[in-house]
Amino acid sequence: VQAGFMPVVALGFSVAPVAGQNFGAGHAQRVKDTFRGAAMMAAGVMFLFAILCHIAPGALISVFSNDREAVAVGEEYLRIVSWNYVASGLIFVASSMFQAMGNTIPSLVTSGVRIAIVAIPSIMLSRMQGFQLHWIWYLSVGAVLVQLTLSMLLLRREFGRRLQFQPLSG
Repeated sequence: VQAGFMPVVALGFSVAPVAGQNFGAGHAQRVKDTFRGAAMMAAGVMFLFAILCHIAPGALISVFSNDREAVAVGEEYLRIVSWNYVASGLIFVASSMFQAMGNTIPSLVTSGVRIAIVAIPSIMLSRMQGFQLHWIWYLSVGAVLVQLTLSMLLLRREFGRRLQFQPLSG
C-alpha cells in the first residue's frame, strides 16, 4: 500500500517549497494555484490506485503471501481502506500547504482528530464479543473523511488569513 502513496509523497515534498516561495513573494494566486494543481494530481493518482485495489486486490496481496486466508483478509482490507486513498492524497497536499504558509498546527490538529476517532472506538470495539477486524478499517475510512473535511476547512481559513498581502509601495 505504501508504494502506491509514493507519487503523492513526492508531490507533497515539492508542493511545500513551491507554494512557500510564492507565499514568501506575496503571490497569493500562485499559492492557490499550486494547491489546486497538486490536489488534482494527487486525487488523480490516488483514484487510479484505489481502482487498482478494487479491481485486483488479490494480485497486489499475493506478491507478499500465497496463504489463502492472508490473501482473503488482504483483499478485504484493500477494498475497504482504498476508499481513503483520494482523501489521503488531498490531506497530504493540504498538509504541505500548511507547511508552506508556516503554520503546521492545523495538520497536527487534524491528524490528532483522525487518530482519536480510530483509537478510542477501536479500544472499545476490540473488547466486544464478536469483534471483527474490518470494523477498524471502516472506522479508518470515516476518520480520514473527517480529517479531509477539517483540513479543507482549515486550509480555506488559512488562505483567507494568510494570503491577504499588502501591495508593495514603490
